[in-house]
Amino acid sequence: MLAGGIGNEAINVLNDNGINVIRGCSGDVETIVEQHLAGSINDSGVSCAKHDNHHKDGNGHVCNH
Repeated sequence: MLAGGIGNEAINVLNDNGINVIRGCSGDVETIVEQHLAGSINDSGVSCAKHDNHHKDGNGHVCNH
């Protein structure tokens, strides 16, 4: 899965179900997919820390990566 920003809990659920997550993507979707297919997109290694618990605390955090 190509993602802009995503929390660690979501990454763990996706990974546990065989879905690889590549973080740090932004820009035109078609361009990003083309770059991914060409092998030029790498995972940024950065997760959105506020995503980890925002569903539980009701604060409704919105991540704008």
